[in-house]
Formats: sequence, structure tokens, C-alpha cells
Amino acid sequence: LLLTRLDGDAVARDPGALADEVYAVSMFGGARAVWIEAQARDLLPALTPLFARPPVDCTIVVEAGSLKRGTALRGAFEKADNAASIECYPDDRRTLGPLIEAEARAAGMTIAAEARDYLVGLTGSDRGATRGEIAKLILYARGKQRIEIEDVEAIVADAAPSTLDATIDAALVGDMAGLEAGAGRYFADGGDPGFLVTRLAQRLTLLHRLRLEMEAGKSFETAAQGQNLRMSPAGRA
Repeated sequence: LLLTRLDGDAVARDPGALADEVYAVSMFGGARAVWIEAQARDLLPALTPLFARPPVDCTIVVEAGSLKRGTALRGAFEKADNAASIECYPDDRRTLGPLIEAEARAAGMTIAAEARDYLVGLTGSDRGATRGEIAKLILYARGKQRIEIEDVEAIVADAAPSTLDATIDAALVGDMAGLEAGAGRYFADGGDPGFLVTRLAQRLTLLHRLRLEMEAGKSFETAAQGQNLRMSPAGRA
């Protein structure tokens, strides 16, 4: 399948270019697809002629944001006999849990409830990224019958999206703008408030332990090693 991606605003400015693309005959034959990312400009005038005379061996995919029922572009796809409108929802806790269990089951494993819930808290709305983390976890736990929370902590936590950690950092340093932006993204991804509070409590507990170690005379690096922290080149835990 030959895939061509087009900018939605460019298509809206030059509808003829889209027609040239979809009606073109491939030199090497075979099926083709044209993927258009809808942006600010109205795409419908460029697409309307294609509903009346669909291209041969070329599928047109239009990716748009959340379009309310009755929107002209959405309505055109819903009414056409040769088109379809498909709503794609971001993952949340209700969908991530069953996904994790299904992937573990397909690998011949089970996953402990606490491990599943912990992994859900580390993933977000991106299904592709989530599948990648699950695949990495399953590979790490190969040979076991059940995945435990220790497995998740060992292989997933350090590679999880940093939005939650960045949000906690912002809260602790008093960066209200960063806190508001990070929390907004976290909850938009279906983040659980309880998990956010738990992670904040874990961070505060860790900082308290580090402070006690350093007050006992240890350097920060030694104290961090004692808490099994990995340090970045910039010295952050």
C-alpha cells in the first residue's frame, strides 16, 4: 500500500492538487491511500467532487479533531454511501485495564491486579505508546506465569511518559503555570486523581528520606544510590 500524506490547509487552498493525486495512476500499480490531516480551512469543497466520482484503487482518509454531530464535514461522510465517519476516543482507565489483561493473556500470562492498576497509571491516551510499553513488559517477564508490580516498576516506570512527574515537579517548586498545564494534560488523558496524589506522596516520602540521609552526613549522590535512584547526566533523580 502506497501512502501519501497531505496537509489539510494546502488541500483546501488547491483542491485541484488533491484530485490530481487521487485520480493518478500509480506507475507500479497496487492500492494507494491519501491521508489528509484536517486543519483550520474547510476541506469539504475539495472533497465533494470525490464523493460523486470516487477514485479507483485509492482510499482517502481524513483525520480531524472532535467534530460535533451536524458539522458539515462529518455529515458529508455520514451521508455518503461510499464513505464512513469513525469516532476514535483516547484511552482511559476503563479501556486500558482490559487492553493490558488481553495482551498478557495472549502471551500466555496473567497480571496481578495491583500491577495492572500501576501500569494503567503510567500510560496515557496514546494506544501505540501503550502497546509498546506492554510489549516491553511482557518481554521482560517472559518465562513467568504472572506479571507482578515489581516487573512493572523494573521495566516500565522509568520509560513512562514524563507528564505526571513534570506536574509533580511543578507543584513542589511552586510553578503554578506548569502545574496547571501539566494537570490539564494528565486529566485530559484520563489520569486518575488518586494515582496523582499517590505519586505526589511517594515523591515527598522520597525527598524526606534523602534529607534524613544527607543530615546524617551522606552526600546527595550516596543518599540517592541508597534509595536506588538513577541519576541523569544533569544530576536529576
